Amino acid sequence: WNELIIKMIDDLKDTEKCVGTTLQKLHDLYDNKDYLEIAQVVKERTRPDQYSAFLKELLDPNDLTNSDIHKLILSIGFRGVITTNFDCIFETQSNLLQPLIYPQGFEDIIPFRKAGFFAKIHGCIRNTPNLSENLILSKESYSSLRANPKYQTLLKSLIVLHPLLTVGFSLTDPDFIGLIDDLKENLGESMPTIYSLMLTQSNEVRDGWRKKGVEIIPYDNHAELLPFFNEIKILAGLTNKKITPNKE
Repeated sequence: WNELIIKMIDDLKDTEKCVGTTLQKLHDLYDNKDYLEIAQVVKERTRPDQYSAFLKELLDPNDLTNSDIHKLILSIGFRGVITTNFDCIFETQSNLLQPLIYPQGFEDIIPFRKAGFFAKIHGCIRNTPNLSENLILSKESYSSLRANPKYQTLLKSLIVLHPLLTVGFSLTDPDFIGLIDDLKENLGESMPTIYSLMLTQSNEVRDGWRKKGVEIIPYDNHAELLPFFNEIKILAGLTNKKITPNKE
């Protein structure tokens, strides 16, 4: 998020619609970590085709390579893998994946009931129609998504039926905060514990998030992630099982 937002601001600097007051507003929003509002401002001041082209260039590089951690996650045999990322790093690791992509993949929730589903709940840089309108990136698009009854029903059913482990978020990540807010709004005090793998946080911070229903599993550096998921794979007893395609 941080890198994406910085590049958004830099890109807008060169446009005729970025006057001094707008630039100051963007920097103030950045200091307050209001990334969704920054994305909204950039979107409103950029033509749809330019906005889509900018996102494609930034989020769909042609140099995606093998990733041990992504391959390992796919091999464990989780009930499903949900990503809020727009890129295709997971698809690069396996040609078996048939992503359920927002918005078109949310018309039917039956595929989400099948073991091994793979969902991109905020859209896909390659396969989402009309990136400017449908990619969940700006404040307006988040509000629209959270008002979508199919999204709310799906989110509620997944967290109630299955334990949820989040990976790759920070405590200021709008995706993470939005997820917690949505679940809290839907489930209230009956919200199950969400487990979140994050860089080490203080006991005070962990206690604060525990009260919100989030149990942080701390790690000191990213090198610890492979051993962590390898241990999960061993404990699951699924050393040879891989996520399979979504089939009717």
